[in-house]
Amino acid sequence: MARLVAEWTLPLRYGTLPVVVVSGRLSWVPAPWPWPWLGVVVGLASLSWVLAGLPQWRVALPPLVVCLVLANLVHLAFGGLRSALAAADQVVPAVLAWVLGSLSAVAAVRGRSWAPYAMALSTATIGVVSGLTDLAELTHSQLPSAGPPWLARGCVSAILGLALGLTLAGWRIWRREQPLPRQPSSATLRAASSTSPADDSLAPTAGPRPADFPG
Repeated sequence: MARLVAEWTLPLRYGTLPVVVVSGRLSWVPAPWPWPWLGVVVGLASLSWVLAGLPQWRVALPPLVVCLVLANLVHLAFGGLRSALAAADQVVPAVLAWVLGSLSAVAAVRGRSWAPYAMALSTATIGVVSGLTDLAELTHSQLPSAGPPWLARGCVSAILGLALGLTLAGWRIWRREQPLPRQPSSATLRAASSTSPADDSLAPTAGPRPADFPG
C-alpha cells in the first residue's frame, strides 16, 4: 500500500491572470518482496546445471541460450534502451555477447567442440552487463520501464538465472569433454623407475687384466 507523504499545488499565472493550478501528491511506495524473484533465479540456474549433465545437452541447452538473449532484448525494449544507448561501453559488449551466444547455440547443435566455451563466455558477459547492473530492480518499487513492473523484474530474474546457470553449465561441459592432463601418481613413478634399464655410465668399469701388460 502506498502511503501519502505530502500534497502540493502550483498556481500558474500569465501576468496577473490565473491560468491553471497544477496539483500533485508525494507518496511512498514500499519495495516489493524480492524472494520470489530470487527463487526464479535459483530455479533457472539449477535447471541449466541439471541439463548440462545430460547426454543430450546439445539439444537441451541451446533453447535456454535463446531465451536469455530474448529476455535481454525485451528488457531493453521496455526500459533500458535509452539509458543503455547513452553508455556505449555496455551496449557493445552486450551485442557481441548476443552474437556469440547465438553462434554457440548453433555450434552446440552441430557438435562443435568449442561450443561450451563460447556459451560460458557469452552468457557470463550478458549476466554481468545486463543482469548485475539492473539487480536493484528486484528491490525497488519505482522502475525505469515503460512496461509493467512484473515484466521488468521477470526479465532481470531470467537474465540472472540463465546467465549464471549457463555459465556454470558451459564450464562443466568443457571440463568433462576436455579434461586436464593428470599428473602421474607416486606409485606409477616408482613402477617406472623400477622397470627402467640401468645406466651403463654408472656401472663400475673393469680394471686392466694382467695379460694386457707386456712381459
